[in-house]
This record gives sequence, structure tokens and C-alpha cells, in this order.
Amino acid sequence: MEKVLSARYAKALLDLAIEEGVVDEAAADIKGMSGALRDNPDFRRFLASPLIDMEDKLEPVEKLMAGASALGRKFVLLLVRKGRISIIDEIAYDYGRMAEEVLGRGTARLETASPLNDEQVETIKRQLERITNKKIKVDTVINKGLLAGVRARVGDRIFDGSLLSKIEGMRKVLTD
Repeated sequence: MEKVLSARYAKALLDLAIEEGVVDEAAADIKGMSGALRDNPDFRRFLASPLIDMEDKLEPVEKLMAGASALGRKFVLLLVRKGRISIIDEIAYDYGRMAEEVLGRGTARLETASPLNDEQVETIKRQLERITNKKIKVDTVINKGLLAGVRARVGDRIFDGSLLSKIEGMRKVLTD
């Protein structure tokens, strides 16, 4: 149920953000509030408590969101009023994923057995952009278990050119 709700809230926020031209600002606002609540579990419990008067909840949220976009501030206040602030992490995740898709952007998690130089990362980035038709931001991670080669993940797509996957493929062919 929470997954469905978070996706609905994220989609509604995205639709309004597109209309107002504040997609990235709304993303920063919702991620910021999500991070603030993750860093302060007492404040999260305070906002989720049915024993606390609504006005007492809204005042600190308004102060916390003072520097946010109007849409971001209104959205977070709505979550508090509707008792949905507990799913803000899921909403932030869903919103980020949907916004990246709409804006034609993506993040590639690039795993390598050893560090790559900037030129190698840029070459892989260009290839991923060509394949996915998205503007790609690359996050690199060292994974010694790959033995050699590269594994890239963009969204739910995995491009595996690691030595480990080649060995596993050969093992499967030989044992079948």
C-alpha cells in the first residue's frame, strides 16, 4: 500500500513541478526534508505522532522549509497534514526516479576491478549515453570481485563486461 501511495504522491508532485518549471528544485526540497527526518528520528516521531496537535507540527516544518521552493514547502506541509510524512523517503526515491526519466537523465553505477582514469570513464559514459539516449552521471565503485572489466547499471539495465561474468558464462556452458 505504501509503495502505491508513494508513487501517487511522487507523480502528483512531478506533474505540478513540470507545470511550474521547478522539477530539480522540488527534488532538492523533498530529498532535503527526507534527509532531515532520517538524521533526526525524534523529529520524525514527533511529526508522526497522533497525540501532537497539527499546528504544533506545522510550525517547525514551516521554519525548516523556509528556504525551499513554494511547491516543495506546500508539498511537505501537505504530507504532514495528511499523516503521510512517514513515507517521505519512498516519495523522494520515486520522485527522483520519475524526474530523471522525464528529464532524460540517468545515473550509471560503474563497477570496476581497479580504478579508471578520467578518459576511460568519459568513454564509457558516452557509450552509455548513446545506448540509453539519456544524459548520464557516472558514480564509480571499485569491486575487486569482478577480477577485471566493467559492470554498469543504469536504472534497471545492467551492462556486464566483467571477467567474472565471462567466467560464469563459460562455467554454465561447460556444465550444461
